[in-house]
Amino acid sequence: MALDILPALRAAPYGEEDVAIVFAHMDFGNRAITDYFRYEDGRTTLACFALARSQNRPLSANHCGNMDDGPTLAVRTCVVHTFKHALGDLGLNGGPVPALAAITSRYFGPDQVSGKTWG
Repeated sequence: MALDILPALRAAPYGEEDVAIVFAHMDFGNRAITDYFRYEDGRTTLACFALARSQNRPLSANHCGNMDDGPTLAVRTCVVHTFKHALGDLGLNGGPVPALAAITSRYFGPDQVSGKTWG
């Protein structure tokens, strides 16, 4: 990940327009990434967003059912990965990817919220 992108997202001119940065794949050569995911998958993208206006996003959503039943959080900055096969409790029952959380907490602070979407 180009680490200079995160300070740019933090300083993005909120209120003007959304900014999205999408990386084609995660670095599966990094042991911290391979320790979290079951196997390398070239389809796994990483997207970082700085939104012009706050959006209410579900903390847990199943696209096969109703997404309006659970809690939501208003967000303006978010980091999303699209890997579907995370390891056991780390990926299925909570918590962000530790390698990503270590980097994002450095730029956005320790009070981050993690959610999941499946289906």
